[in-house]
Amino acid sequence: MQSDNIINVSFKEFFWSVLEQWKLMLLVGVAFALLFPFLLSQKEKKAASERISAEAQYAGLSREEKLDQLDDASRQAVITAAYQAHVISSMDNYNANSLLSHIDLNNARTFHMKLLIADTDKAAALAASYGALLSDSDTIAMIGQGMGDSFNGIEEAYIRELVRTEADDNSVDLCVFVPQGADEDGLEKAITERLHSINVTLAGMVGDHRLVTLAMETVYTSNPDMMGQILARNNDLQLLRETYEASLLTFSDLQTNILNSLIFGSDDKAEVSGSQTPSPVFTKGRVVIGFVLGIFIYVFVLLMYTLFNSKLQSGEHLDTTYNVRLLGKSSKYGYTGIKRFIHSKFVYNIHNKAYQDDKTADRIAASVIQSCKHNNVSRLSLIVIGDIKDKKRVDLFADKLKKENGLSVKLLNGVVEDKSLENTDAVVFLVGQNVTDHKDIRNTLGLCSSYDRKVIGGICLI
Repeated sequence: MQSDNIINVSFKEFFWSVLEQWKLMLLVGVAFALLFPFLLSQKEKKAASERISAEAQYAGLSREEKLDQLDDASRQAVITAAYQAHVISSMDNYNANSLLSHIDLNNARTFHMKLLIADTDKAAALAASYGALLSDSDTIAMIGQGMGDSFNGIEEAYIRELVRTEADDNSVDLCVFVPQGADEDGLEKAITERLHSINVTLAGMVGDHRLVTLAMETVYTSNPDMMGQILARNNDLQLLRETYEASLLTFSDLQTNILNSLIFGSDDKAEVSGSQTPSPVFTKGRVVIGFVLGIFIYVFVLLMYTLFNSKLQSGEHLDTTYNVRLLGKSSKYGYTGIKRFIHSKFVYNIHNKAYQDDKTADRIAASVIQSCKHNNVSRLSLIVIGDIKDKKRVDLFADKLKKENGLSVKLLNGVVEDKSLENTDAVVFLVGQNVTDHKDIRNTLGLCSSYDRKVIGGICLI
């Protein structure tokens, strides 16, 4: 007999138990799909209310008056954090809006033009002037317009960083990184028109000269130096963000409130916070998360119940746990009331189809009789262990065994505590899945051992 502390768990039966309870599990999932977004919304409202109250506390106070509420160390920490927050916000804003940061500079589409200045003795001065004028505000505006409507309204600084000019003694190089979605033909036309305008202006100021176009093409270039600068800037941003977030973990509520008022400004922040449109309660993401969370919690609770349940979870455990041969299993859907709703009859029948036909009892009775003959048993006790409600099936097995000539069968209900085993050669257990307690099985095995009665097998009712 196995140790009292060993109780096997049948994960196969657990899987079918989960499927069998799909209706209740679905209801729990739907309930959490409604409850989770609501609770999350309430939490957000509470946090927003607390934040507005904290911000209102500092309304009308100057920066110094806010900081004067802190000791020197806390004051310096808040000032440093406020500066870090400003830098992080600026860098995040740059990364979100910069066209250059979204270009792969290892393989960048680039418009390239090389110009030679000829027929003049002032080539060097003209080259420098062309280089300067090809990157001035007018040129940047025309490049932005030439790239297409989607680039209109973008800040000049983000267009300017796409443009590179380089001048030497008598030539000028112009490179423009072409972002995705830009109109290459429009860009080339805009640069050509701007170049003509600059040429007319400089001819009137410096004197006649000739521009020779040595190259004008769109190619793919690699600029590892600029790529390295962008990567270094992003690494610095990440390090700064981690430092800032780490410092916030050490802040008191007072420090946090003052920091927020410094970052956003008490008056402005209170107005923004109070006028913010609350986020919708039931969003698709929240509903899905709530539903999945409900299913997970239901399965987890069911698993915990299964792991700590002291009832026999599978007929096979008679063999694996107690070395009692399983002679057969008989199944019949018998749930009533609320349990009938919880346990799906359809899934139950699929799972236990092999143990439900009319001849199951005959096959089990035949197996018991064969075991009795093999062990030379003429007096058999059929012991019912546990509160098995289906008395008809219990009596059915007893009646079928009593029909066997030469075999005396006695039906004993519950754990036997008297001397009723004295006139018995062997014993067969009749147990109920999820009904019979392991403790009762162990007690009955101990009683049989004390009377030296062999347990030739067990029958499990599902």
